[in-house]
Amino acid sequence: MDHLSQQQQIDEAKQLARAHGLFFSEKKVGTHTNYLLFRRTRTGNVFLGKRSSPTGLRCFVSKAASVRRAGDPS
Repeated sequence: MDHLSQQQQIDEAKQLARAHGLFFSEKKVGTHTNYLLFRRTRTGNVFLGKRSSPTGLRCFVSKAASVRRAGDPS
């Protein structure tokens, strides 16, 4: 079980995202916040998905950062 505060999870996700060519934005929807994750590419930004909690965001960024690209050894 994670013992990080919500802000610490967001900060960790932001660090990891930046290190792997990703970024996210926060979108307020009523009283909730959605986190939209994008990958920076030469041709533009690619939307990868959204999450509604800092914990979900951190997990999603972690998975997106470790995706193997085509041709990489297993």
